[in-house]
Amino acid sequence: MSQFPPSHEDAVHYFRRKGSDNIHIRFSVYEQGKSKQIRRSTGETDYKRAKAAADKIYKRYLGRAEAGQKLSVASFRKIASGFIDELEARVDEDEVTFDAFKQVKSRIERFFFGFFGDTAIEDIKQHNIDNYVRWRKTYWTTGPGKSIQSIKYKRGEQTIISPVSKRKPSHATVLKELNTLRSIFDYAVRSGFISEHDKLSIKPPRGEAGRRPSFEHHEIQELLNYLLERISENNLTEVQRLKRYQLWAYAVIASSTGMRPSEIVGLKWSQVIGMLKGKEVPLKKLEKAPIKDIDIRFEIWDTKRDRPRRIVPLKSTPATILNLWEFSGKETGDIRIFADRNGDAVKGFGRELTSAFDKLGIRETGTGERRTAYSFRHYYITQMCRAGKSPAFVAMNVGTSIDMIERFYLHGDVEQYAEELGEF
Repeated sequence: MSQFPPSHEDAVHYFRRKGSDNIHIRFSVYEQGKSKQIRRSTGETDYKRAKAAADKIYKRYLGRAEAGQKLSVASFRKIASGFIDELEARVDEDEVTFDAFKQVKSRIERFFFGFFGDTAIEDIKQHNIDNYVRWRKTYWTTGPGKSIQSIKYKRGEQTIISPVSKRKPSHATVLKELNTLRSIFDYAVRSGFISEHDKLSIKPPRGEAGRRPSFEHHEIQELLNYLLERISENNLTEVQRLKRYQLWAYAVIASSTGMRPSEIVGLKWSQVIGMLKGKEVPLKKLEKAPIKDIDIRFEIWDTKRDRPRRIVPLKSTPATILNLWEFSGKETGDIRIFADRNGDAVKGFGRELTSAFDKLGIRETGTGERRTAYSFRHYYITQMCRAGKSPAFVAMNVGTSIDMIERFYLHGDVEQYAEELGEF
């Protein structure tokens, strides 16, 4: 049974702090058999609204106590710092690249700490997220970063000074930051600071959702053909030929799975599973098997959802994987698929892809949106949707939500779906 009154009326005391118009409350609850006093702001100046807010706060803490959860109010800064530590540990376990960790850490420390700071994480609501997006868009122009001209950071033993680009963040950058915020809230749940019920469901501010820059099917075919032809050019060194082969294989995997760029470059041979007539086998078992009988699966750790994910590529992919495997010396185990002859992991192919896009004149979409390595993901999902595949299955394969599929990828003229719409 609960050790608290069923109503907050007899348990909660109201007061105002000096210099604040908001009404605050205090009440006692039991944590591990000991009485603990809780002080919280209702966020209201009107007594009637404060009473309603107090009732919600009191019942939330009552539920926490009965569920054995932590009662102490944790600041956003404390929880986000813990998230950074957890992410760094995953770098040591080779689940996250060091470059990805640095980007997330920098994002949190500069922008999230700058805006949310020591705010209690349970006090952060959707309107705070909306305000953050508005604040972030002016950070470098009229906001806190307007006087910052350069950023200093370490690359190995070298100190790099990079000039700041004084412009509004792109739509993709804002979405990436909101995804990091979601991950921090997920960490807060895992760590017992908030319950799953209290976790904020972060949504892009109204009017922020938009079409993702993708490719047309013929553009992907032109790109893959171009990258394949470059492999057989004369006078290439072994190192140059390997790099070109890997770039082609990367584009094939990206366009046939919808995997994120970081997921692809992080792939290891131990995560590539051979399939022969529906049964799992080592890759060497596929070498002499008829092409019609073989298939490939990828098994990765989905850091966005903190769980394993099995990926089914297009049926045209296995031949490319087997060729890359043979070209790489038939490696096995925890060796990266994309590694140089010294075994050092390739960090990405952004520069090489941009060069190929420019060469073929496909750097931008018809509406002027600039394509990136992520555009392969958008292409894959869009093509799957156009082909009438279930959004639920597509979402499962690429590691996202059905809501994201519907919001960003089910777009275009209805004529694209005329065949499906023409009959039941």
